[in-house]
Amino acid sequence: MILLAAMALVISVWIAAGSLFVGLGLGVRRLWKVKLHGGGALFECFWIGWAGAQAFLQVWHLWWPVDGRAFWPLMAASLAGWAAGAKELRQGLSRKPDRWDWLYLGTVAVVAVYLANRAVLPPLVPDSGLYHFACLRWTMD
Repeated sequence: MILLAAMALVISVWIAAGSLFVGLGLGVRRLWKVKLHGGGALFECFWIGWAGAQAFLQVWHLWWPVDGRAFWPLMAASLAGWAAGAKELRQGLSRKPDRWDWLYLGTVAVVAVYLANRAVLPPLVPDSGLYHFACLRWTMD
């Protein structure tokens, strides 16, 4: 039961982070006046938002440490991106999903459950004992 709770927590964090990145990507697309096209638009917005967050954090780190304070400007920009792209999203997602959409979503769900399971279980890679655990321990101290 604890394993399932940990997996659910991992998946919920992935969903929250993914929503943050999609909102940032929607905002960047809106600033660059790029229209949303097709079902892959949210996937593209995720990666654009992820890159935008990385760029923001690089600049942020010039003056302040990357800690909890860096989250709030990213969250504000993400909410603004969701608000700016809401009309386009409704228009783009208004069509009825077909069987390929359901197959895609089912595949993503199965892969997410598998990856969440692997994320909470002990690592199987032999290299982890050589440097990964030491790096994590050094980071946490």
